[in-house]
Amino acid sequence: MAVQTAATTQRENAGSLTLYRFTFTSVADGDTFDSGLSTNVWGFLIEQTGNPSTQASAGISAANASGIFTLYPGENSLGATLFVFART
Repeated sequence: MAVQTAATTQRENAGSLTLYRFTFTSVADGDTFDSGLSTNVWGFLIEQTGNPSTQASAGISAANASGIFTLYPGENSLGATLFVFART
């Protein structure tokens, strides 16, 4: 478990919400990421990047607690992209 820093961050206007796209080159089970968005998070989606077919387990999930995300990949060392909608 480690604290993650996004490799890239993009921000787009989505009406009354702002969409943030955080990209990670490698994640491990239990890693955390502080988005800095606090309780402004409206919703989120995470997807695994890389080739999961070479891994024993595929898929990824995350949990949000006041803008701090805990990442749960099916397999360590693959990348991920976290999409967050927030009212900022």
